[in-house]
Amino acid sequence: MSVIHLFEGQEVRFVGIWENPEWIAADVCVILGIKEAPSSMRDFDEDEAGMCTMQVRSENGVEQARQVLTVKEQGLYRLISMSRKPLAKQFRKWMFGEVLLSIRKTGSYSIAQPPQPTLEPIDLLRGCLKSGEVGKKAHKSISYE
Repeated sequence: MSVIHLFEGQEVRFVGIWENPEWIAADVCVILGIKEAPSSMRDFDEDEAGMCTMQVRSENGVEQARQVLTVKEQGLYRLISMSRKPLAKQFRKWMFGEVLLSIRKTGSYSIAQPPQPTLEPIDLLRGCLKSGEVGKKAHKSISYE
C-alpha cells in the first residue's frame, strides 16, 4: 500500500520504508518537470530505481494491479540534478555548494545549532530586574484611573 504525500500541491506516492525510501517515479518526475520517467531513468542502477506492484486506476475508472517504476533515494538526487526547475536548482546549489563542499573540507556536514544561552532562566530574569526592564513593562500594564 502506498502513502500519499503532497509537495507543493502535487501528489507523491511513497511505497518504501523509512530506512529504504522509494517514491513512485512518475509522481516525482511531474514535480521536477521531467517529461518521461522511464526514458529519463533507463540507465539508473538497481540502487537508484526499482519496481513495485500497486493498484492503479485507469482512465475508465477500473483498478488494476500494475508494475510501477519507483525511484530510490540515490535516484531521487540524480533526478533532482536533471531537473531545470528553480526549486531543483536551489537544492543542487545547496547540495553541491554547501553540503558536499563541507564534507570534502571537514569530513562531515552538520546544521549549525543556534547558540545556547549560558545563563539559567532565573539569571536572565535577575538581569532584566536589574536593568529595570520588567519594572517598566509592569508599570505600563497597570491602569491608573
